[in-house]
Amino acid sequence: MQDTILTIEGRHDFVLRAAPDRVHRAARRFKEFPRFMRHVDTIREIDEGHHRWTVRQGEGASVEWDAELLADVPGELIAWHSMPGHELAASGWIGTTSWPGGRTAVQVELVYRGSEHVLAPLRDRLSLPRLVEDLNALEYWLAGAVAVEQSTETEPEAGAGDRADQGAVDEVDVASRDSFPASDPPAWTGITIRNR
Repeated sequence: MQDTILTIEGRHDFVLRAAPDRVHRAARRFKEFPRFMRHVDTIREIDEGHHRWTVRQGEGASVEWDAELLADVPGELIAWHSMPGHELAASGWIGTTSWPGGRTAVQVELVYRGSEHVLAPLRDRLSLPRLVEDLNALEYWLAGAVAVEQSTETEPEAGAGDRADQGAVDEVDVASRDSFPASDPPAWTGITIRNR
């Protein structure tokens, strides 16, 4: 009997108050993704264009795949997909488009495809609510990462005496203040699970 092939897709569109090149630089930091994407345990860089993704299945088991960067166009698109030969096919992309007022429209899509015996143990980690939470978390993480970059570039250099008087600069606090609200409301969020 042939195993059913399942596809889990998630997409999220939103707008950030930053230039596309800044959003692109932040989105390219794959190893940071597990900090906010709870369904992903680790992403380790193999080389400039390849990363190893690991998702825990529970009870000590995990699924791993090597992903290859398909497109890396600064200020426009980052796209990746799993290399052939893995039990789970995974792909994703983050697109950016310049908007008026120094803003950027961001589109994110994640797709997981695999046999039911591979995806069934991951249902809690790749459930609809979890994927929606992770895509929303990506939005806020990108907003914070971009705001930290902007604040460090625009902050005037303080002398040693000035810095001692001010205390240490908390970059996360600066980013939170500078980026609030983090973005405009999302244009659309959707998740689809299909049997194929």
